[in-house]
Amino acid sequence: MQEGLRNVLAVLKGKYKYIEPTAQTMKRAWETGIETGFEGAPQLYDLSVDPAERHNIAGRQPALVKEFEAVIRGERGRH
Repeated sequence: MQEGLRNVLAVLKGKYKYIEPTAQTMKRAWETGIETGFEGAPQLYDLSVDPAERHNIAGRQPALVKEFEAVIRGERGRH
């Protein structure tokens, strides 16, 4: 589990990284100019072939997206 800017959570499991959707619109952090990764839709990346996170495969892997969403719901429920 990783926490990014504005409490957006990401989950790393095996070769996959999932970033939850957010309503945040800031594309670059003003302090650093670093890309925030904020998107309104779920993001899923296969880091074994896409370490730069350029090809979102969430639409092709709905079962994995549901699995990662459950992990995030569980984590948020603990706090």
